[in-house]
Amino acid sequence: MAKARFLPAWLALAAAMAAPAHLVAQDGFLFHQPRVSMTFHLGYDAPLGPRSTGGDLDIFGFTQSRLTIGNSDHDALSLGGEVAVRLTDRFDVVFDYAHASSSVRSEFRDWVDLDDLPIQQETSFSRNAFTVGGRFFLTERGVPVGQFAWVPRSWSPYVGAGLGVMSYDFLQTGDFVDFETLDIFSTRLRSNGSGFMAHGLAGIQYSIAPNWILTGEARYRWASAELKSDYIGFDDIDLTGLQATVGIGVRF
Repeated sequence: MAKARFLPAWLALAAAMAAPAHLVAQDGFLFHQPRVSMTFHLGYDAPLGPRSTGGDLDIFGFTQSRLTIGNSDHDALSLGGEVAVRLTDRFDVVFDYAHASSSVRSEFRDWVDLDDLPIQQETSFSRNAFTVGGRFFLTERGVPVGQFAWVPRSWSPYVGAGLGVMSYDFLQTGDFVDFETLDIFSTRLRSNGSGFMAHGLAGIQYSIAPNWILTGEARYRWASAELKSDYIGFDDIDLTGLQATVGIGVRF
């Protein structure tokens, strides 16, 4: 009787091992469909505000017209992580965090000090994004085999969208020119705050083992926030940007 009771389980495992190669990651399977995944990702973050400067009321336009800062100097390494909860085989709810920070040294383009030396400063720009979103897979992520095994597919493309909050910190330290008196002075200028953000994304998951996945993803975000504190009279800071990441995760 004991052998008869365990026979269906052995048949399910044998069927899982014999599944087509495109369904099996490392010829592996799980005893249940995963419910949660946790992923660490890193990549490249490119803010678009510095690339679409809007004149002297735009902080990036004002800065780049006077200082030796280019429109890609605020691009930065992106670090973050996510927790995804599976609601259906094709849909996840995703809680995500990402951080990017740049620092660039510069000098005034058209001005030097009394000793003909450059007037130098440093500008740092950091972003933190907290989002909640949905992710829809374009194909089934795996195939159940009987009641005792689940075989993951090797490749699973997806699209998604999310809403959240982006905080920023914009800091400039060093020497500057007073254009009314032409005096050179040292100071520290700073603004930080947060604003609403939304994003759209597309990506793909690759199963390297039953519980382990690699991811590749690109996302576009829309965001802006009030520029305040030491920066008066400017438009809101544009936090819109592009992000491309790769990641490794575990599902269980």
